[in-house]
Amino acid sequence: MHNHQEALQSADFVYVKNWSSYNGYGKMPTVTEDWMLNNEKMAITNNAKIMHCLPVRRNVELSDELLDSTNSIVTQQAANRVWSAQVVLSNILKAMK
Repeated sequence: MHNHQEALQSADFVYVKNWSSYNGYGKMPTVTEDWMLNNEKMAITNNAKIMHCLPVRRNVELSDELLDSTNSIVTQQAANRVWSAQVVLSNILKAMK
């Protein structure tokens, strides 16, 4: 979706992610301030929780005020990866027996 207002309208969760092509991976895209998610844009959501897969570019993709807010579940989301990685590793080691 390209329209932020339409995408955020009554949202319960907002997953912020800057997608890029394989050829452009790792390059800093040209972005304008109106592209960043901030409190003003979040006002039209349903008090949405904010997610991001990390690493995040503070004040480029997501404002500090949102990233550090009580609606941000970015840290909890990152912590879940530890458990997922452990399950994958455990299954790999079991398969090697």
